[in-house]
Amino acid sequence: MKRKIRRTALLNIQKVSYSRDHVARIRREGFTDIGVSLKTGKRKFTGQGFDAEQVCQFGEWADEFGLGMTVFTGYMKYRETFLRDHPERAMVCVGGSGTGLDSDNLLRTKWLCPFQPENKAEYLDLLRKVTGLPALREIHLNDEAAIGFANGDVGCYCDYCVAEYEEEYGTPPPMDFDWESEAWWAWVQRRMARWTDVHSWFREQIKYERPDVLVGIQYSPVVVSFNENLWRAGIDLAQDALAQDVLCTDPYHYNHTSHFTYRPARRILTEATRTLAGATVDRSLNIYPQAFRPPLGGPELTRRDGFMAGAVPYALGADNITPYSNDLARIIPGFLDGFHEAGKLIPCFEKTRPYAYATVINPTQTEIYGNPETGWGGKALAVWPDVMNHVGLPWRWHFDGRLTDAGEALEGPAVLPDTHCLTGEQRAVLQGHAESGNGLLWVGRTPSRDWPGKGPCPPPEGKSIDSAEMRPVRPDHPFLEGVSHPVMLQSAFVEPGIEGETLGEIHGRPALVVKEENGGRQVWMAGVPEFSYVTPGDHNGVRTPTDGIPLLRNILKWLARDVPVARLWPYPPDNAYRDLRHGAVSDDRRRLPGVPHLQLRGAGIPDKSGDARPGRRTYRVTDRRLHGSRRTERL
Repeated sequence: MKRKIRRTALLNIQKVSYSRDHVARIRREGFTDIGVSLKTGKRKFTGQGFDAEQVCQFGEWADEFGLGMTVFTGYMKYRETFLRDHPERAMVCVGGSGTGLDSDNLLRTKWLCPFQPENKAEYLDLLRKVTGLPALREIHLNDEAAIGFANGDVGCYCDYCVAEYEEEYGTPPPMDFDWESEAWWAWVQRRMARWTDVHSWFREQIKYERPDVLVGIQYSPVVVSFNENLWRAGIDLAQDALAQDVLCTDPYHYNHTSHFTYRPARRILTEATRTLAGATVDRSLNIYPQAFRPPLGGPELTRRDGFMAGAVPYALGADNITPYSNDLARIIPGFLDGFHEAGKLIPCFEKTRPYAYATVINPTQTEIYGNPETGWGGKALAVWPDVMNHVGLPWRWHFDGRLTDAGEALEGPAVLPDTHCLTGEQRAVLQGHAESGNGLLWVGRTPSRDWPGKGPCPPPEGKSIDSAEMRPVRPDHPFLEGVSHPVMLQSAFVEPGIEGETLGEIHGRPALVVKEENGGRQVWMAGVPEFSYVTPGDHNGVRTPTDGIPLLRNILKWLARDVPVARLWPYPPDNAYRDLRHGAVSDDRRRLPGVPHLQLRGAGIPDKSGDARPGRRTYRVTDRRLHGSRRTERL
């Protein structure tokens, strides 16, 4: 399966990049495209971005040198100067942060309302000034915008939006976060639908003139970080993916550390890419890695950051990368050297696709409609990248909202973490997947009924236990092969989600259940396995060995139709330091039984067994000969 890989040099600083010679240099350096920031009105970012006339000139230079062009735009943001003179054009929020400016607790923001006809018309007029450029390949809309914020402020309650709602419903929009109110739930769902619709409208207008141009939204990484409930932002990523050609995000790993739990910080690029790729099935994915020095004395970027920016997004499904920005990357010692070194991998990326042995369902419906009042995603979902990386089997996300239109993209066993909010059609897709030979692993809460597709979806009631040990009932079962230490669960919902044979218990209640019927296999586990456990009362630097991760690995192998063709050793690997400080070791280092391994080595890596480079993850791969009629490929 071939794909076209592109690399975009984002140009943003006028005194550095606004010249024909500079564009020619970009071409010589192996980039396929230039990206240009199109300014929206007067801004206080001195010397940054380009007006429409300058963007058109860039387009001519790009066409001359055989480069494509991406136009990067703000819409709601960067309009502070304009809004001082036109406050009625601003987005207005209910002040959940407690900073409301009147008796109704309304807060006028520094951003435009995206729905007002005047704002839409002006933005579209600006976009139309550049849509005729022959070199144009992509337009990215509405940089890092949303209609709600993590501090609790949600919009939009401007006069136009209120009047529009009143015309449709006969009453003003609700302002109290009342989760028992049908009107509030209708408002929550309407906000997300309006967000998707307004960007779809911009896309349709552009595609009418330029059907060959990809149009999509550029999201803040907060939206894909499990940092806040998506209903607050007013964004449904699955629906946006269906309505757009391309989705983008900018996981600046040293700038956005507060929004992600992943460490080392460079993993932020990895996991944000992997998460958004779970929505962009059959769509294009463009990632903006960090290519500027972080403020306030943060860690400096190095050659390694450049290499990761040039390789990691492609390995996880991106078609294009747009480091922000090329102008600033040039003054970071070693960054572009590492970036161009990674370019040697492009022929490999173009001949392959990301491999996943298992798929984890991203249950955004459960988050929005089942747990709207809590930071549920940060507790229930953010841990899964760490869990799966310790399991060591390549994996990917898949959004629940893409099951019905793209269920065929599920790869291997499907893991469903606390996924209780599914429609009947979505459940049928999952059942069909299980019957096709790749089973389902339900973890925690499961659906008690079909969700109708709107309104609340309360979690099933039942008993939960924090940090519990699961004891085997049948120690001879293949699941427990190699499991010699206790299996600790971070928390356990001890109300079985499926009926079948009980293999493990917590306090005498079922905690691990397996069933096999109609050719399909399913497993239910009460909670997420611990992989770095501290026995209560011990010093927090002392880890107690646990075997929940080997158990999870065994379950996935049993559920899968095929054997895995790759194994990722846990990070960080064994080394002299970890040999001396045993408490730092949090997972086993055993080979995956029954899978032949070949070590994948890059240029300059020593030819020896074990960990090729201290401090790096080692990849072990085999020829990709799969069972049955599946085709043979080589990674």
